[in-house]
Amino acid sequence: MSHPGDTLGPSPEGGRATSPAHTATYSSLPLRSPSLPPDRVRSLAGARTKDVAAGRAISNAGPRVDGCLESVGTVGVVLHGAVTLSCTTAAGRRATIALMGPGGVFGANPFGDSCAAPPAGLPAAGLLRPPDAAALVDSRVLLVGGSDLARAAGTDPATALWLAECANRQLADARRRLAAALGLPVAHRVLAVLLDLGTTHGRPVRTGIRVELPLTQDTLAGLAGATRESVNRALRSAWLARRVKRSDGRYVIMPGSEGGS
Repeated sequence: MSHPGDTLGPSPEGGRATSPAHTATYSSLPLRSPSLPPDRVRSLAGARTKDVAAGRAISNAGPRVDGCLESVGTVGVVLHGAVTLSCTTAAGRRATIALMGPGGVFGANPFGDSCAAPPAGLPAAGLLRPPDAAALVDSRVLLVGGSDLARAAGTDPATALWLAECANRQLADARRRLAAALGLPVAHRVLAVLLDLGTTHGRPVRTGIRVELPLTQDTLAGLAGATRESVNRALRSAWLARRVKRSDGRYVIMPGSEGGS
């Protein structure tokens, strides 16, 4: 199915102008400031930055298991761009479970093994392999040894505080997504995902907030916990309600959408 708004709806040049009332709406969609690692983390022995082209997996030098950074104890930090985390079941089903912007942390848990074996008795077909990290757009990441990061947190308060902030942010995001999955219809979940991405990768334009990411419906489906078909219907409904449109391959969140999430 085609994306709603790829060929329908007003273009940026033909869209309605943003009125003062609409401009005020954007105050409820702040652009989020990234929480980047302190200098101590960047200067750790073995820490290195890596530029990753769009669509490429983020790997670390050394052996890997199922494409998982955690298998070599590496922590990744997004410095620029956007990184997706995707999981695949043993049966082959794949879904994007997170999309991280600058300040996002992924990979190994520096304080424990997050790739531990699951409890016995679970059906093998439903088990998730560790998540794969890949660049959605051209990105720059910082790769740090998990054990090095844990030692730094034990002696440097700034590093410990930064890690605590990262953990708190990820926990809050997980709780919000769980609450949405349990209590909101698909249309509202899709809009909530776009609003969230608007805070990390949004750019104000005349007709709304443009999410500067090449989002597919499969990616949105994974983030919203829905099927691609239901996401397609949700986007069409949002377009008809003038909440979301497509412009040059990007989603634009139109004024007033916040109230619908």
